[in-house]
Amino acid sequence: MSDAIYPETGSGSGMSETPPDDRYLKPGTPVRLTYPAEGDPEGRLTFEDGVVIHCWWDDDVEGHDCYVAFFGDAIPSGRPDSEPYVLRYASTSLVVLAPPSWALKLDERARAEDRAEQSSGTVHLWTLGFVAIPPLVGLVLSLLS
Repeated sequence: MSDAIYPETGSGSGMSETPPDDRYLKPGTPVRLTYPAEGDPEGRLTFEDGVVIHCWWDDDVEGHDCYVAFFGDAIPSGRPDSEPYVLRYASTSLVVLAPPSWALKLDERARAEDRAEQSSGTVHLWTLGFVAIPPLVGLVLSLLS
């Protein structure tokens, strides 16, 4: 990494040796890698979309490095036609994409299943008696005295 010093992006005043767009990317984050098209004399850009598999702080590059599974020009909604290929890129090279609508729907279904599991506990009426009645008895006794 270069010896560049960047303004600190957080609170406080000072300088940081970390570029402002360097960040940890959570596994499952959809990302896009944009680069110059090969053999294009006009220098047009092309892109590939992928999903972060793993991200970590790397002392050698003084930033976050990520393994990304790339699928080509779009992340499939189901089983991919071909296997993705995994490459390593600095998080500063990647643009975070908004999750596709189908991913949000799947995520909401997973959250609903989690909520159902968490709320499946049965509350017995006698349990409420131990919790609610003693404070009420104490309140009634204090009001009567």
